[in-house]
Amino acid sequence: MTGYKPISIPFEQNVKLSANEGELVEDTTIYRHIVGSLIYMIITRLDLSYVVGVVSQFMQTPQKPHWDAVRCILRYIKHTLQCGIFYEAKSPLQVHGYTDADWAGNVLDRRSTNGFMFSFGSGAVSWSSKKQPTFALSSTEAKYKSIAIVACEVVWL
Repeated sequence: MTGYKPISIPFEQNVKLSANEGELVEDTTIYRHIVGSLIYMIITRLDLSYVVGVVSQFMQTPQKPHWDAVRCILRYIKHTLQCGIFYEAKSPLQVHGYTDADWAGNVLDRRSTNGFMFSFGSGAVSWSSKKQPTFALSSTEAKYKSIAIVACEVVWL
């Protein structure tokens, strides 16, 4: 991947990956090794949480579009090597939180994905991006479920 051109976004917008599109990847072991390494990397790179979660759903039978998505993530990492979590000593100690949810974002089971991030001072202290356990009938319901999950996290913090 050293010869590839870096890109500024980890994933094309509005791209929906499916389990039954394209041809199978010849070497599934390398796909699994790279995605496993990306899962480990999201400990310090929360900007990769969502996209790594998406490509990790296809570890059993990865196909060409999934491999292309992994290569896009690697090109994005090449562009953002200097990024990470930084805790600045002189920043004001305030808690900030952000949340969002997509409605029926998964093509296969129509479940929504919610995500949140909390920062304390200058660095992130808690974040998550995962599929909701049940499917929502509207975007309002998906966001309401996301807010309920975030409310639990706020109480814990």
